[in-house]
Amino acid sequence: DELISFLTKIGLGILFELSGFNANRAYQVVAARNLGNLFIPDGRNLGITYDNFTAFTRNLPELGGNFSSTGEATTSSITIPARISGTSMYLVAIAFNGSEFKAFSDPTKVTFQ
Repeated sequence: DELISFLTKIGLGILFELSGFNANRAYQVVAARNLGNLFIPDGRNLGITYDNFTAFTRNLPELGGNFSSTGEATTSSITIPARISGTSMYLVAIAFNGSEFKAFSDPTKVTFQ
């Protein structure tokens, strides 16, 4: 299964660890405030809404990259502003092959503290 886990500390930064994906594909982690119905072009549902968090994270370089030869990756660390302490959101890791969606994780709930 495709998995996303995280390490977080407000003011110090957060990074996400991804595993269970096919090797050497590109990835992007996206965020949304709520679960919902966000469909990708082939009709599969990412399980999150499209909102301001999604719009911001969909092209955020720190949350994207390439999986290793073992299908694992770690995002760059990003700083979480203190003003969103207590905010919950859902994260989805998406694997691409060129512009084609290949696989994605289930939404993972994160509460920043």
